[in-house]
Amino acid sequence: MPCAASRAKKILSTKELIVLADKGYYNGEDLEKCFSTNVTPVVARQKPSTRKGMYSLDEFIYNSETDSFTCPNNNILTKISGDEAKTTVYANKSACKSCPHKSQCFKQEGTREYREIKKDKYFKAMLKADALFQANKELYRRRQELSEPVFGSIKRQLGFPQLNVRTKRKVEGEVSLLFLGYNLKRVIKLIGNTELIKYLRARKKRLYIQIIEFFHTHIFLQMKKICVCVES
Repeated sequence: MPCAASRAKKILSTKELIVLADKGYYNGEDLEKCFSTNVTPVVARQKPSTRKGMYSLDEFIYNSETDSFTCPNNNILTKISGDEAKTTVYANKSACKSCPHKSQCFKQEGTREYREIKKDKYFKAMLKADALFQANKELYRRRQELSEPVFGSIKRQLGFPQLNVRTKRKVEGEVSLLFLGYNLKRVIKLIGNTELIKYLRARKKRLYIQIIEFFHTHIFLQMKKICVCVES
C-alpha cells in the first residue's frame, strides 16, 4: 500500500493523499509508513479470530493516558514486560486468578492462569488507523460501491472466476490483460467504437487502434475461452 500510494502521489502531483483499501491491506508496518509520508489510510481492520463463547481481543479497551487495558469485567491490565522488550505485554495476574469468567477469557497453558494482551511497535499507528476508519465509514462505503463491482463483473460476466496461470510475473500479465479488456469494453459501452477510434486516430496512436480492433473482433467474442500464459 505505501508503494502504490507513493506512485499515485507522483502521478497526481500532490504531497498528500487519502487511500481507501480493504482489510487485506491492514498491516501495522504499512500503516506507519503511510502516516510518515503524508498518506491518510482508511482501511478496515480484520476481526481477530476467537473461539465461540470466548472474549474477543476487541473487548479489551486500551487507555492511552494510563497505558493500560480494561478487560470485559472492568479489571485493569498493566504492563508486565520490560522497557527493552520488542513486544509490550499487559496482564493482571491477581484479578485473573480469582475471576469467575476466566474460562471465557483464555485457555490455561501450563502454570499460566492469566490473560495476556500483547502490543507491538505499530500499535499506535493501528489505533490511529482504526479511528480514521470509524470517522470515514461513509467514504469507505463509497469505495466498495466503486471498486467491488469491477471484480464481480470480471468474475461473472467475463467468465474469469480464477486465474489460469501461476507465478507472480505470469499472474501480472494475465491480470493486466483482463483489466485492459474490461476497461476497453467499458469505454466502448460508454462512447461506442466509432468515437473511441476517432479519438485515438486524432492523436495518431495507431498501436492503440490496432489493439482496440483486435480486442473487439477476437477477444470480446471469445472471452470465456481465453487462457493467458505469459512466458517467463
